[in-house]
Amino acid sequence: MTKRKSLSKKVRFEVFKRDKFQCQYCGKKAPDVVLNVDHIDPVANGGTNEVINLITSCFDCNQGKKARLLSDDTVIQKQRKQLELIQLRINTILVKANN
Repeated sequence: MTKRKSLSKKVRFEVFKRDKFQCQYCGKKAPDVVLNVDHIDPVANGGTNEVINLITSCFDCNQGKKARLLSDDTVIQKQRKQLELIQLRINTILVKANN
């Protein structure tokens, strides 16, 4: 895991300014929410503190994302499989009820 280097206040401000003091995930704006600077490619995965890898996010969105890429759809795929199994069970019950 890459060691986290803190961001300067200047870099944080530049990211906030570039993103118009608005969470880039949900659209909420300061001062209605607490804003953070988030790493698009997480530090835990080797992401850097380069401005191109930084984005403004609100506290809630940042906490929900954690150290995942936005393209990570493992949770969605797991839920989709669970829904397919539930639908299969429902279909099986309906077939048995109709026989």
